[in-house]
Amino acid sequence: MSNFYKNLVERINSYKRIPASVTELYLNVKKYLPKNPNILEAGAHMGYDTYGLARIWSAGRVYAFEPVPDLYAELRERTRNLKNVKTFKLALGNENRNLEMYVSGGGSTASSSILKPRDHLEVFPAVTFDNKISVQVKKVSDWAKSENISVIDLFWLDMQGFEVYALQGAGDLLRNVKVIYTELCRNELYSGMFTKESYIEFLDKSGFDLISLTGDGEISDGIFVNKIILNKGNNRDNINS
Repeated sequence: MSNFYKNLVERINSYKRIPASVTELYLNVKKYLPKNPNILEAGAHMGYDTYGLARIWSAGRVYAFEPVPDLYAELRERTRNLKNVKTFKLALGNENRNLEMYVSGGGSTASSSILKPRDHLEVFPAVTFDNKISVQVKKVSDWAKSENISVIDLFWLDMQGFEVYALQGAGDLLRNVKVIYTELCRNELYSGMFTKESYIEFLDKSGFDLISLTGDGEISDGIFVNKIILNKGNNRDNINS
Protein backbone atom coordinates (compact mmCIF):
# COMPACT_ATOMS: atom_id res chain seq x y z
CA MET A 1 0.00 0.00 0.00
CA SER A 2 1.47 3.37 -1.03
CA ASN A 3 1.95 6.22 1.46
CA PHE A 4 -0.59 8.28 -0.50
CA TYR A 5 -3.14 5.47 -0.24
CA LYS A 6 -2.46 5.01 3.48
CA ASN A 7 -2.81 8.75 4.13
CA LEU A 8 -6.06 8.85 2.17
CA VAL A 9 -7.52 5.98 4.20
CA GLU A 10 -6.43 7.61 7.47
CA ARG A 11 -7.98 10.96 6.51
CA ILE A 12 -11.29 9.36 5.60
CA ASN A 13 -11.30 7.27 8.78
CA SER A 14 -10.54 10.28 10.97
CA TYR A 15 -13.02 12.60 9.30
CA LYS A 16 -16.01 10.28 9.00
CA ARG A 17 -15.22 7.69 11.72
CA ILE A 18 -15.27 4.97 9.10
CA PRO A 19 -13.43 1.67 9.78
CA ALA A 20 -10.34 1.14 7.63
CA SER A 21 -11.79 -2.03 6.10
CA VAL A 22 -14.81 -0.10 4.82
CA THR A 23 -12.66 2.70 3.40
CA GLU A 24 -10.35 0.25 1.65
CA LEU A 25 -13.34 -1.60 0.19
CA TYR A 26 -14.77 1.68 -1.10
CA LEU A 27 -11.53 2.64 -2.82
CA ASN A 28 -11.29 -0.83 -4.42
CA VAL A 29 -14.85 -1.18 -5.71
CA LYS A 30 -16.43 2.25 -6.16
CA LYS A 31 -15.96 2.00 -9.93
CA TYR A 32 -18.05 -1.19 -10.00
CA LEU A 33 -20.99 0.17 -8.00
CA PRO A 34 -23.66 2.81 -8.53
CA LYS A 35 -23.50 5.87 -6.31
CA ASN A 36 -26.62 4.67 -4.50
CA PRO A 37 -26.02 0.93 -4.00
CA ASN A 38 -28.20 -1.48 -2.10
CA ILE A 39 -25.89 -3.08 0.46
CA LEU A 40 -26.65 -6.25 2.41
CA GLU A 41 -24.51 -6.71 5.52
CA ALA A 42 -24.81 -10.07 7.28
CA GLY A 43 -23.11 -10.44 10.63
CA ALA A 44 -23.38 -6.76 11.51
CA HIS A 45 -22.30 -7.32 15.13
CA MET A 46 -22.48 -3.97 17.01
CA GLY A 47 -22.81 -1.87 13.87
CA TYR A 48 -19.35 -0.33 13.48
CA ASP A 49 -19.02 -1.45 9.86
CA THR A 50 -22.71 -0.72 9.30
CA TYR A 51 -22.10 2.87 10.34
CA GLY A 52 -19.12 3.10 8.01
CA LEU A 53 -20.95 1.61 5.05
CA ALA A 54 -23.87 3.99 5.54
CA ARG A 55 -21.61 7.04 5.80
CA ILE A 56 -19.30 6.30 2.91
CA TRP A 57 -22.20 5.34 0.61
CA SER A 58 -24.54 7.99 1.98
CA ALA A 59 -26.79 7.90 -1.11
CA GLY A 60 -27.16 4.13 -0.81
CA ARG A 61 -29.13 1.86 1.47
CA VAL A 62 -27.72 -0.59 4.03
CA TYR A 63 -29.71 -3.63 5.17
CA ALA A 64 -27.94 -4.95 8.27
CA PHE A 65 -28.56 -8.40 9.81
CA GLU A 66 -27.57 -9.49 13.32
CA PRO A 67 -29.39 -12.35 15.11
CA VAL A 68 -27.77 -12.16 18.59
CA PRO A 69 -30.14 -10.01 20.72
CA ASP A 70 -27.55 -8.08 22.76
CA LEU A 71 -25.49 -7.30 19.67
CA TYR A 72 -28.60 -6.38 17.72
CA ALA A 73 -29.52 -3.84 20.42
CA GLU A 74 -26.05 -2.26 20.03
CA LEU A 75 -26.47 -2.23 16.25
CA ARG A 76 -29.82 -0.47 16.53
CA GLU A 77 -28.46 2.13 18.92
CA ARG A 78 -25.34 2.87 16.85
CA THR A 79 -27.31 3.37 13.63
CA ARG A 80 -30.49 4.95 14.98
CA ASN A 81 -29.73 8.35 13.43
CA LEU A 82 -28.80 6.97 10.03
CA LYS A 83 -31.82 7.20 7.75
CA ASN A 84 -30.27 4.93 5.12
CA VAL A 85 -29.90 1.92 7.45
CA LYS A 86 -32.54 -0.72 8.12
CA THR A 87 -31.77 -3.47 10.63
CA PHE A 88 -33.07 -7.02 10.97
CA LYS A 89 -32.74 -9.43 13.91
CA LEU A 90 -32.31 -12.36 11.56
CA ALA A 91 -29.71 -14.83 10.37
CA LEU A 92 -29.48 -15.60 6.67
CA GLY A 93 -29.17 -19.10 5.22
CA ASN A 94 -30.39 -21.51 2.56
CA GLU A 95 -33.67 -22.35 4.27
CA ASN A 96 -36.37 -20.70 6.37
CA ARG A 97 -36.40 -22.13 9.89
CA ASN A 98 -35.17 -21.59 13.44
CA LEU A 99 -31.68 -22.90 14.17
CA GLU A 100 -29.37 -22.95 17.17
CA MET A 101 -26.51 -20.44 17.23
CA TYR A 102 -23.33 -20.92 19.24
CA VAL A 103 -22.81 -17.56 20.98
CA SER A 104 -19.20 -16.49 21.50
CA GLY A 105 -17.83 -14.88 24.64
CA GLY A 106 -14.57 -14.60 26.52
CA GLY A 107 -12.06 -12.98 24.16
CA SER A 108 -14.58 -12.06 21.47
CA THR A 109 -18.29 -11.48 20.97
CA ALA A 110 -17.76 -11.48 17.18
CA SER A 111 -17.38 -15.22 16.61
CA SER A 112 -20.94 -16.50 17.04
CA SER A 113 -22.01 -19.00 14.41
CA ILE A 114 -24.81 -21.34 13.48
CA LEU A 115 -22.08 -23.88 12.74
CA LYS A 116 -20.50 -25.77 15.62
CA PRO A 117 -17.03 -24.46 16.57
CA ARG A 118 -14.25 -26.79 15.54
CA ASP A 119 -10.64 -25.62 14.90
CA HIS A 120 -11.67 -22.22 16.32
CA LEU A 121 -11.38 -23.74 19.80
CA GLU A 122 -7.68 -24.43 19.25
CA VAL A 123 -6.71 -21.48 17.04
CA PHE A 124 -8.44 -18.91 19.28
CA PRO A 125 -8.56 -20.58 22.73
CA ALA A 126 -9.52 -17.34 24.53
CA VAL A 127 -12.89 -17.33 22.73
CA THR A 128 -15.57 -19.41 24.44
CA PHE A 129 -18.91 -20.80 23.25
CA ASP A 130 -20.74 -21.50 26.49
CA ASN A 131 -24.22 -20.50 25.36
CA LYS A 132 -26.58 -21.43 22.55
CA ILE A 133 -29.69 -19.55 21.44
CA SER A 134 -32.41 -20.16 18.89
CA VAL A 135 -32.35 -17.70 15.96
CA GLN A 136 -34.64 -17.15 13.03
CA VAL A 137 -33.01 -17.97 9.70
CA LYS A 138 -34.35 -16.68 6.41
CA LYS A 139 -33.36 -17.09 2.78
CA VAL A 140 -32.11 -13.87 1.18
CA SER A 141 -34.48 -14.37 -1.75
CA ASP A 142 -37.55 -14.59 0.51
CA TRP A 143 -36.41 -11.66 2.65
CA ALA A 144 -35.88 -9.53 -0.48
CA LYS A 145 -39.32 -10.43 -1.77
CA SER A 146 -40.92 -9.41 1.52
CA GLU A 147 -39.09 -6.06 1.37
CA ASN A 148 -39.82 -5.48 -2.34
CA ILE A 149 -36.10 -5.44 -3.13
CA SER A 150 -35.11 -6.62 -6.61
CA VAL A 151 -31.38 -5.84 -6.62
CA ILE A 152 -28.53 -6.14 -4.12
CA ASP A 153 -25.35 -4.46 -5.37
CA LEU A 154 -22.95 -5.34 -2.57
CA PHE A 155 -22.80 -8.23 -0.13
CA TRP A 156 -20.73 -7.66 3.03
CA LEU A 157 -20.52 -11.07 4.72
CA ASP A 158 -18.99 -11.80 8.11
CA MET A 159 -20.93 -14.87 9.19
CA GLN A 160 -18.33 -17.13 10.79
CA GLY A 161 -18.42 -19.89 8.22
CA PHE A 162 -22.09 -19.60 7.23
CA GLU A 163 -21.52 -17.25 4.26
CA VAL A 164 -21.95 -19.82 1.49
CA TYR A 165 -25.26 -20.97 2.97
CA ALA A 166 -26.52 -17.38 2.83
CA LEU A 167 -25.38 -17.02 -0.77
CA GLN A 168 -27.11 -20.29 -1.66
CA GLY A 169 -30.31 -18.76 -0.31
CA ALA A 170 -30.00 -15.68 -2.53
CA GLY A 171 -31.41 -17.44 -5.59
CA ASP A 172 -31.56 -15.33 -8.74
CA LEU A 173 -30.55 -12.22 -6.80
CA LEU A 174 -26.96 -13.47 -6.74
CA ARG A 175 -26.72 -13.25 -10.51
CA ASN A 176 -26.88 -9.44 -10.44
CA VAL A 177 -24.77 -8.79 -7.34
CA LYS A 178 -21.81 -6.65 -8.36
CA VAL A 179 -19.41 -7.04 -5.42
CA ILE A 180 -18.98 -9.51 -2.55
CA TYR A 181 -16.74 -8.69 0.40
CA THR A 182 -16.22 -11.64 2.70
CA GLU A 183 -14.04 -13.45 5.20
CA LEU A 184 -11.99 -16.41 4.03
CA CYS A 185 -10.65 -18.99 6.50
CA ARG A 186 -7.68 -21.26 5.87
CA ASN A 187 -8.92 -24.04 8.15
CA GLU A 188 -12.31 -25.42 9.17
CA LEU A 189 -12.88 -23.15 12.16
CA TYR A 190 -16.50 -24.32 12.27
CA SER A 191 -17.84 -27.74 11.29
CA GLY A 192 -19.28 -27.78 7.79
CA MET A 193 -17.92 -24.44 6.63
CA PHE A 194 -16.32 -23.79 3.24
CA THR A 195 -12.62 -23.12 3.77
CA LYS A 196 -10.70 -20.54 1.74
CA GLU A 197 -9.99 -22.55 -1.41
CA SER A 198 -13.42 -24.19 -1.58
CA TYR A 199 -15.12 -20.83 -0.95
CA ILE A 200 -13.14 -19.19 -3.77
CA GLU A 201 -14.09 -22.09 -6.04
CA PHE A 202 -17.76 -21.73 -5.11
CA LEU A 203 -17.72 -18.01 -5.95
CA ASP A 204 -15.84 -18.64 -9.18
CA LYS A 205 -18.53 -21.10 -10.29
CA SER A 206 -21.17 -18.56 -9.19
CA GLY A 207 -19.69 -15.92 -11.52
CA PHE A 208 -17.30 -13.92 -9.33
CA ASP A 209 -13.56 -13.26 -9.64
CA LEU A 210 -11.27 -12.53 -6.70
CA ILE A 211 -9.69 -9.09 -7.26
CA SER A 212 -8.20 -8.39 -3.83
CA LEU A 213 -7.01 -10.49 -0.91
CA THR A 214 -5.90 -8.92 2.37
CA GLY A 215 -4.13 -10.93 5.04
CA ASP A 216 -2.24 -14.20 4.74
CA GLY A 217 -2.92 -15.68 8.17
CA GLU A 218 -5.73 -17.89 9.43
CA ILE A 219 -8.39 -15.36 8.34
CA SER A 220 -8.22 -13.07 5.32
CA ASP A 221 -10.65 -10.72 3.58
CA GLY A 222 -11.49 -11.13 -0.08
CA ILE A 223 -13.16 -8.82 -2.58
CA PHE A 224 -14.96 -10.55 -5.45
CA VAL A 225 -16.46 -8.83 -8.50
CA ASN A 226 -19.09 -10.14 -10.90
CA LYS A 227 -17.34 -11.49 -14.00
CA ILE A 228 -19.87 -9.83 -16.28
CA ILE A 229 -18.80 -6.41 -14.99
CA LEU A 230 -15.12 -7.26 -15.31
CA ASN A 231 -15.62 -8.52 -18.85
CA LYS A 232 -17.27 -5.26 -19.89
CA GLY A 233 -13.89 -3.56 -19.92
CA ASN A 234 -13.17 -2.57 -16.34
CA ASN A 235 -9.52 -2.85 -15.43
CA ARG A 236 -8.88 -5.70 -13.03
CA ASP A 237 -6.94 -4.87 -9.87
CA ASN A 238 -3.87 -6.82 -8.88
CA ILE A 239 -4.48 -9.28 -6.08
CA ASN A 240 -2.91 -8.00 -2.88
CA SER A 241 -1.52 -10.65 -0.64
